[in-house]
Formats: sequence, structure tokens, C-alpha cells
Amino acid sequence: MNGSRQRIKDLPLYQRPREKAIRYGINALTNVELLAILINSGTRGESALVIAENLLIKYQGLTKLANLTEISEFGLKGIKSIKAVTLLAAFKLSERIQKENYSTLEYLQNSSELANKYLHDFSAAKNEMFLVVSLNKHLKIIREQVLYVGTKHGFNLDVKEIVSVLEKQAAKYYVMVHNHPSGTAYPSHEDLVATRKIRDLTSIRGIFLYDHLIIANYSYFSMKDNELI
Repeated sequence: MNGSRQRIKDLPLYQRPREKAIRYGINALTNVELLAILINSGTRGESALVIAENLLIKYQGLTKLANLTEISEFGLKGIKSIKAVTLLAAFKLSERIQKENYSTLEYLQNSSELANKYLHDFSAAKNEMFLVVSLNKHLKIIREQVLYVGTKHGFNLDVKEIVSVLEKQAAKYYVMVHNHPSGTAYPSHEDLVATRKIRDLTSIRGIFLYDHLIIANYSYFSMKDNELI
């Protein structure tokens, strides 16, 4: 594409997104071509391919683009209400498919499954949230419980309350999950200190920390995978 103003119907058949998908399969299409199919038609002077390319440039890729939730957020020539709604619907379906895949999660096999289950809700949250997932000795999920909802700057953590919750649920292992609404998924010094304090206190009682996941901007950080606990 590279800024070309050429209309899609003027392209050779094998270069047109729909025809290319039919001929070679949907996996053969680039991100620009997939978006162009959703956009459907261009505007005067710009094809759907150019509009799609401009969207990816403006939002620096698919991730930020797919996080849009309002029609007014697009603000780009060639994207009016109907096209914006079509794109928002596609993004929302993708999000719900991912949630559905993890909604029936019963046993924890790896941290990424749990992280992906909460990725959208915790990334979209305006305030910091703290969740504890209680597990039995077979890593079966006993309960998932949000213990704290604070401000965008954090919350006051009561270590004894966390221990009490785990003991009441007869947990053998547990995972902590919290988000950084205005930052990155990398743990702060305070995160590490609090995590190790909780880990040490629960391990005395025979309840062991499996992982602590931090979610931010639709990405996550596993303390276990990064050997920080």
C-alpha cells in the first residue's frame, strides 16, 4: 500500500483482500487487509486499504486499536459511525471469545491461562484491583475473589485478611492478581516487598504462593515465570 490512493477495485484480483482470502485463505491476509475488509469501502481519494493502514499507524498496531470502545475515539478520515460500529463489534467479539475460552477454567496448568482470563477486565479498570485465586493441592480453583478495589494509585493491603481468606477456603496454593491502571505490568519495589511478605506468612501456615500476576495495558507479568518468588 505505502500511501497508494489506488482503489481496491482497480487492483489485480489476486491483490484484493476478499478475493485473496477466497483464493489463498484468510491467514494469507495482512492486518491492513483484514481491517480493510471490515471497513468495506473507502472515501474520496483514499481506499479502504489506505484507511486501514492509517488506523494502524495512528494507534501503533492492533492492540491499542482493539481497545477502543467509543465511536468518537476513532477520529480518522474515512471512519464514520457505521464503519466505527462495525470495527467496535469485531473487537468486542474477539474479546468475548477470549473470555469464553477461559470462563470454564477449573484447573490451573500455567499462569498464562489465568492472566488471559482477567486481561481485558483488569486492563480496562480505572482503579487498581486485587484478586486472590484459591487452589487446592491438585491446583483446582476453589474460589476467585476480588478483595480490594482502590484508586488508580493503589489500595491499602491487609496481609492478615488475605491469610484469613485462604485459611477459610482451605487453600493449599494461591495466585494473586492485581493491575496497574496507569503504568506498565512490571512490578514495583513495593509489589515485590508485599508479595514476599505475604508468601512468607502463608507458607508458615502450609499455604503456598503459586504466582503473582500483574496486568497493565493488555499485557501481564508473572513473578513466577520471571523467578521473582
